[in-house]
Amino acid sequence: MPKRKKRKPHRKKRKPPQREKKRKERCYYDACALDYDKGTYSYIINERYYVESMASYLSLGEAYGNCYKKGEEKLKAFTKLMEESRDLIKIISNDYIEEQLEMVRKKFKRLTITDAVHLATALKHRCKIFRTIDPDIYKLDPEKVKELAKECNVPKFSIEKVEIKK
Repeated sequence: MPKRKKRKPHRKKRKPPQREKKRKERCYYDACALDYDKGTYSYIINERYYVESMASYLSLGEAYGNCYKKGEEKLKAFTKLMEESRDLIKIISNDYIEEQLEMVRKKFKRLTITDAVHLATALKHRCKIFRTIDPDIYKLDPEKVKELAKECNVPKFSIEKVEIKK
């Protein structure tokens, strides 16, 4: 009978160290930024690998309503654009923003309720950037905005005006 070869003890293969997945910066777009100009979408497309673009149900509803008022052609174009950018924009909820909304309303009394909801939503979802073309929002006192963001545990937060090229 032939002799059996001794087997070497089984070694576990080492797994390569897990790379920590770098979290994308979050950016919120309000209705004004979504429906005014296609320039907004160049931001969304060009930054898609390192920025997570977000819009709320309120943003979409307002933008849709604004396009509806502008006519059938604008409405169809907006709807098509939203369908095509479905994978590029994360739609977020306006639920459970009561705490942030109260803080926004205390700090910025002159904001309309919809603008306050947009700002509170961006803070609730820990967005780093809020992009808009609405002067009521981008003209807010930057120091007060930073103060509010810190109170909401969003240490780095800024409001940026979307630059529209004509």
